[in-house]
Amino acid sequence: MDEKPTIEELERLLKATYGIVEENNRMVREMRRWARIAFWTKVFVWIVVLFLPLYLYSAFLAPWLSGTNMLGLPSADHFQALLDAYQGN
Repeated sequence: MDEKPTIEELERLLKATYGIVEENNRMVREMRRWARIAFWTKVFVWIVVLFLPLYLYSAFLAPWLSGTNMLGLPSADHFQALLDAYQGN
């Protein structure tokens, strides 16, 4: 009733399975490669999104607002002047 497969049939099945495994391995490697590319692209984009405005502020806007730092607080020069005024210099 239950016939055993022949050697030729087993070899054919083994070659088909090997082909499927090779294709699967290629697809998984490609997926991992694209996942790495996507990760580093996101890191780069977030660096640009977070630090480009800070750089542009310090390069172009800060010289016009020379009396304050980036958060609108007095600069170190203002603190030194305040300290000198307090000490009576």
